[in-house]
Amino acid sequence: MLALRKTMRTADQERKIRYRCEIAKFCNAVEVLPPQKKILFRLYFRYGYSMKNIAVLCKVTEGTISRRLKKIAREVEEVLYGDLGNGAG
Repeated sequence: MLALRKTMRTADQERKIRYRCEIAKFCNAVEVLPPQKKILFRLYFRYGYSMKNIAVLCKVTEGTISRRLKKIAREVEEVLYGDLGNGAG
């Protein structure tokens, strides 16, 4: 019984370490963005600004903000996972 608890604790610790590593990778992927993209990313995803409010701040349309956010999300994914699915396989 004691060995099972120790194994469960070890597995939980490993999950926490993997989770922290994934968070660190994600944060690094955001940090390598150019400053304007990083600000837009943070306004929307971190601080919860609406696309409408960001559009007003940036003096562009909501559609422009939506396109920029999608492009930024793709860039972050590429940093995290590489260029998966584009031209491969």
